[in-house]
Amino acid sequence: RTKGHADDELVPPQQYWLLGFKDRELEGEYLDELATVSKYRVFCAYFLALLFVIVVQFGHNVSTLVLSIDIFFKFYGEEAEGNPAAEKVIQEGRTTAYASQLVYPFLALFVWTCGLVGTIVIYHGKFRPQWVLVLLEAVFLVQIVLMGVNLAPDAIPESGWAFNFGNASWLAGTGFYHLPIFLLLFFVPLPFAETCFITVMGI
Repeated sequence: RTKGHADDELVPPQQYWLLGFKDRELEGEYLDELATVSKYRVFCAYFLALLFVIVVQFGHNVSTLVLSIDIFFKFYGEEAEGNPAAEKVIQEGRTTAYASQLVYPFLALFVWTCGLVGTIVIYHGKFRPQWVLVLLEAVFLVQIVLMGVNLAPDAIPESGWAFNFGNASWLAGTGFYHLPIFLLLFFVPLPFAETCFITVMGI
């Protein structure tokens, strides 16, 4: 309460600009309460992220395999019949193509599933609810790393994005394939500082 006005006015707790309360114990209690009251938003974010990975990322990559890569290797496989060396090269190329198209969405699916399972364990175990927010931030940061690894091949001329969009291929790939999942940052209950940090890292 303010001095001289004990019955009239409450003094808000001191805060760092955009960084939370100066009283770290109070900050922890606030984050616990935030994670508790936002439980359904957190679960909804995980399910939306998993839905995006399955529908967009798996859907895009599987369609690429079926509509282009598989047809390409089937054609050259028929051309290479009777030539063991050429058949071996074609088979190795097919395996590499399948692996490169499926490994990223599988890893993304694994990361978000682990985050969801960890969130369930935290909410139902004897853990402070604020660890849900820490885990969610970690999942987003791992997603950024996966995004960077996956975007690297899009800069080469032979990639599908570069073939269709030229020098802007990384923008096209990011906008369609990666960016939508980060829109969840504006839906989940992460503190402002963490949201800004993840956004900057993603950019």
